[in-house]
Amino acid sequence: MSRFILISCMALMLNACPYSISKSVVVKADTSIQFEKLVSTPDDYKGKVLILGGTIVRAAQTEQGTLLEVIQKELDYWGRPRNTYRTGGRFLVLIRTASEGYVFKQEIVVAGEVIGSGKGIDGTGPYPVLRPLEIRIWPVERASERPAWLDPLYDPAGSGRPGW
Repeated sequence: MSRFILISCMALMLNACPYSISKSVVVKADTSIQFEKLVSTPDDYKGKVLILGGTIVRAAQTEQGTLLEVIQKELDYWGRPRNTYRTGGRFLVLIRTASEGYVFKQEIVVAGEVIGSGKGIDGTGPYPVLRPLEIRIWPVERASERPAWLDPLYDPAGSGRPGW
């Protein structure tokens, strides 16, 4: 009986933290493509569905719609961009409708079809361009003024003496 309860609790915990992109889109994605290869020859991957994530560095309204320029970052287990400076480069997301509200430094995960390559907003590039099937924007986390752990020597008043 206790083994059943333990297995049930574990199953509930796994379901409580779903992946950032829906399962119906994840099954369409090609996970074998490395980002470095995509950046070097984006036209070779036209029509492939990929899941990429990173940090938005620029957003602009164009004649085709909204263009997002994203610094790529590796995704964690739940499909959220990792908090790291390591990147494989940049990619573009072309949203066919005019969309406002994309904020600089927001984390984004995009499941989209590769439609080729294009220049970045400032004319740099070329970068791979994705037409999104699904987008997930993660809220911007605010830096805490307090340490994330309790330090017995941390003095919030800044008096310079250790302790509380």
